[in-house]
Amino acid sequence: MVKETFGMSGKSPIKVDMKRGTYHDMSPAGPPPAETGAAFAQAAHFFRKGRLKDAETRVRYVLDREPGHIDGTYLLGQITLQTGRAKEAVRLISKAIEGKGGVAEFHVNLGVALLASGQAEAGERSFESAIKIQTENGDAHLRLGIVLLRRGEFNEAISHLRAAARLMPEQPDARMNLGLALSHRDGSLAGIGDLRKAVELGPKDGLARASLGNALIDLGDFDSALVEFDVALALHPNAATLHFRRGRLLNQLGREREAVVAYSQAV
Repeated sequence: MVKETFGMSGKSPIKVDMKRGTYHDMSPAGPPPAETGAAFAQAAHFFRKGRLKDAETRVRYVLDREPGHIDGTYLLGQITLQTGRAKEAVRLISKAIEGKGGVAEFHVNLGVALLASGQAEAGERSFESAIKIQTENGDAHLRLGIVLLRRGEFNEAISHLRAAARLMPEQPDARMNLGLALSHRDGSLAGIGDLRKAVELGPKDGLARASLGNALIDLGDFDSALVEFDVALALHPNAATLHFRRGRLLNQLGREREAVVAYSQAV
């Protein structure tokens, strides 16, 4: 899922991962199969492998020959979303939903595209539609929970994030955002267990590390918080907010010279 800032903060064979924004493999795909079904299967294969340019070339070949190909339209929507063309993705995924509206995944990824294009309320409605279609869709619960968390609706956010954590027990984002929501509503002590679990599930997740560090500061465990910030910065050395938070923490620990270095890095 998209991770935008430090401190705040999806089941299908084809799925959007917003962290992939560039073509993984620029090698030519070669001539397409004559039969559209085989060509689409090849496009889906390229997509899973991160060969987005080859996947787009192949799926456009399919749609040129079969404009009403719903799964092809949806796949092209995913590709355009991953390559930063959110408005085009909204149009394509919406068109796919017109032809096959009962697929929860379609609505989840439409919601992602809507959020990316600045349409937060419409994105929220898409996640709600996905849950109506498939009540046990963990990705939809997670994404809706994050929207509600960012808006400060903590009770509803916690309900959806708890569902996401139950449905996706190995997903660190679910635990991290649940911990954040509990911390905002009830204090850091209430969320610390879920934040620790998020780090356990994703030890190389810089955002989870930073979120745990912030909670540890609130609880007065400055030394442990510094460890989390150091790990997060090793993963994200250019995160200015992290350098700033680390500087404040070092200052609290009486390590002023080190704090000055951290503040300078932040600037």
